Amino acid sequence: MITSREAGPDSSASLLIFIRHGETDANVAGRIDYDTAGESLNARGRQQARTVAAYLARDLRARQIPVHTVYTSDQNRALETAQAIADALGAEIAVHPGLRELRVGTTPEMSPDEVMRAWQQYAEGARRDPDFHLPGGESPRQLTARIARTLQEIIATLAGRHAVIVSHQGTLSTGIALLLNTLDRWRDYQMANCGITRIRLTTPPTLEALNETTHLAEIGTAVWQSASSSGS
Repeated sequence: MITSREAGPDSSASLLIFIRHGETDANVAGRIDYDTAGESLNARGRQQARTVAAYLARDLRARQIPVHTVYTSDQNRALETAQAIADALGAEIAVHPGLRELRVGTTPEMSPDEVMRAWQQYAEGARRDPDFHLPGGESPRQLTARIARTLQEIIATLAGRHAVIVSHQGTLSTGIALLLNTLDRWRDYQMANCGITRIRLTTPPTLEALNETTHLAEIGTAVWQSASSSGS
């Protein structure tokens, strides 16, 4: 379980707002992206990013919740989403590689079919063994440890302030489960592209909202469907 003790005496008031990046062509095709910088947002993904940014700016202003920092993965799809949000909030961006998606072991030299075969091999192996990984990739246990360290580092900087975290399906669902001390239920925390989840850092942390998507009603969004689906 991740606690907020490192964040100081006022950390129980902190709010973490988790946002999955906007849509990419990989999401539409139902395939995973490469472990590198990866794809940029597609046209609908850019629209989703602008929409979630505008919605957050209105909502947080109305609720008098200031956000000064948007933490983001350094992969393109998250960076572009985070930039739209930071611009709307007048916040700074803090890039953290620890917020990257699961490293499966794929490279840009691999064809889309090879990438999907690698993902299927990983998914099958990981179901049997939490230490299973492909060459160049990380295991479920390593992913969990990385995300736990990253969230602890972020929480340690808050000191009662609030923050937005922009990341990826596997990273977010694992991180949310860690915060709520329900790691065995990580599949329950899947998020749509530009969906919003809010966790208040009380003791223990409180889930205030999971996968809000009403702001995307006129745009539409691809939602994770099954254990064999790609996250990215």
